[in-house]
Amino acid sequence: MDDRAGCALLIRLLQNIGVSGAQHGDIYGAFTVQEEVGLRGASVVSNAVVPEFALALDTTPTSDTFDVLMTGTRTLGNGPCIKIADKSLIAHPLVTQHLEKVAVEGNIPYQQEVFMGIGTDAGAIHMTNKGVTTALSPSHPATHIHLSK
Repeated sequence: MDDRAGCALLIRLLQNIGVSGAQHGDIYGAFTVQEEVGLRGASVVSNAVVPEFALALDTTPTSDTFDVLMTGTRTLGNGPCIKIADKSLIAHPLVTQHLEKVAVEGNIPYQQEVFMGIGTDAGAIHMTNKGVTTALSPSHPATHIHLSK
């Protein structure tokens, strides 16, 4: 279900970007597979496209439960998350700082996310080719977006 949410969000993003996004370069949309079994699809598409910047969409669970694995850092209703780290990568601080600045300027409440229990496609993308500077954009506890440059 989480991957379907990411697909729906990517489709909506591409519809909203329209022609205005083309002024900054080529934009590719990729629907990858096998994230849960080794981040395989993202590494293949990243090698094929060789991105300067990547935006990966996924979901994250809320942590306002009594589950021992949850850290209490992601609460439903407290705004999107800006991921700091997970088991597949540590976000690039310059991009993370930019995302926080955009959230503050847009009056968007946000949460910092450190969740070592998961890995994401951004973790595969940042290790492809000669390396891709990677960070994760504001993400809602139900849906989050990963940015890589």
